[in-house]
Amino acid sequence: MAEQKSALAKHRLLGSTSKIIGANRMQSALEILREAQAEKLRQEAEELRILEEQRLQEETRVNKLIAKNKTQFTTAIESGNYKKLSKCLDMVDSMEPIVKENLRKEITLAQETFGKVSGMLTVKERQALEAARIETVNKLLIKLQTSETTADHNQLERELEKALKDEVLATAPLLQDEIQKTKNLIAKRAKKQQDLIAALDKALNFSDDDVSKKLKMVEKAKQALDEHVPKMDPVEAEEYEMRAGKCLRRLKIMEKLRLLIKKLNNAAIAEIKSYRDPGHDIEAVMMATFLISKCGN
Repeated sequence: MAEQKSALAKHRLLGSTSKIIGANRMQSALEILREAQAEKLRQEAEELRILEEQRLQEETRVNKLIAKNKTQFTTAIESGNYKKLSKCLDMVDSMEPIVKENLRKEITLAQETFGKVSGMLTVKERQALEAARIETVNKLLIKLQTSETTADHNQLERELEKALKDEVLATAPLLQDEIQKTKNLIAKRAKKQQDLIAALDKALNFSDDDVSKKLKMVEKAKQALDEHVPKMDPVEAEEYEMRAGKCLRRLKIMEKLRLLIKKLNNAAIAEIKSYRDPGHDIEAVMMATFLISKCGN
């Protein structure tokens, strides 16, 4: 009887201990969760603080830039100075959208004032006043002409278009040679691109009778077009990429099969010839084999 009571007491003690341990573990888990939640809130608060700080810094930077440009435009407008007005208006294209929006009134007024001032000057007088800008454009055209990147070619086209629309630049003696060289270079590259496109079309339409030859033709023509500056229009380039890719995949499979067929030895051919009544599948395979062999000859 005493042993039973002792065992029961021991069992209850163990049960209580397990409950205490379980409760302690639960408490520890809750504390960890609370700490994790608190840490998350701290991190979120810190991220918000950093974002707000960055926003304020950016706002301050933009406001300073707006104020600086506004002062520059106002000074140029009030002075009616041709050079100052020209310099201000040259800045407009490179302005950040938010700066340009806040200077809309000043830009419009500067354009109107510049129009009045330039109307009182001859083209030669304006060219003399803008000698520095003409020299800058001349150097830029020379630099872009020697570049071999599509981005620079596209910029070269834009600079030429701007120069031709600008009376001062279009008739400036210093720029005449470079303007003509730029026109010739753009025309030359456009013709070369059309020739390369025609070469790729010819390769893609070449007969499949000689798979190896056609494969080399398509690969060579595609590589030449891919390396040309400037790159093709994205929509047109995608179309040719799909056509060439599909053709190359087909030709490479045919070439692989042709090379495998060339490995057929006399024993294999003799075995095929020994069939008295070959099935339809064997007949189809042999027809395909002879057709592919024909493509290789």
